[in-house]
Amino acid sequence: MVPDIWHERAPSPADGEEFGVYWDHMCREVSENDFAARAVLNSTELPKPPFAQWLPDRLWTLQRKLLAPFFVWLTVGLYDPPVRELMGYTWTRRDEWLHPRFGDVVRLVFSCLPRRARMCAVGPCQRPHPGDDPLMRIPARNLPPLDERDNPKHYCPNV
Repeated sequence: MVPDIWHERAPSPADGEEFGVYWDHMCREVSENDFAARAVLNSTELPKPPFAQWLPDRLWTLQRKLLAPFFVWLTVGLYDPPVRELMGYTWTRRDEWLHPRFGDVVRLVFSCLPRRARMCAVGPCQRPHPGDDPLMRIPARNLPPLDERDNPKHYCPNV
């Protein structure tokens, strides 16, 4: 059982052990298999990013259909087992072995990039002063349904 003290103070657990209890509670008792959770994994209507505008629409649609299962697998691999179970995903020994190997490949490729390119991947790269950046917008597909956006349960788990 999660102590009530977490609801009375800062949301940060005091140490690693306390965080483990908190995390397990969140995965097993708070996480929901709802529209928002499913929408994160749905890339069927993902628009072309700015860097791919040159790609013909038909080719974008085709590559999106081919890559969508891979991106779902990649994301589901980051879930804790109770969350995978809640959402109805199976995770095999093969998946358990392959997922970290893919991470190793990404790490290796990343380490081969020039330092300047690596820094752009983790932080600002030739951007104006941070105060000049436009406000970050949440994609509509990651928001709760329109008729539930006034419900604070989507923004604060203690409600």
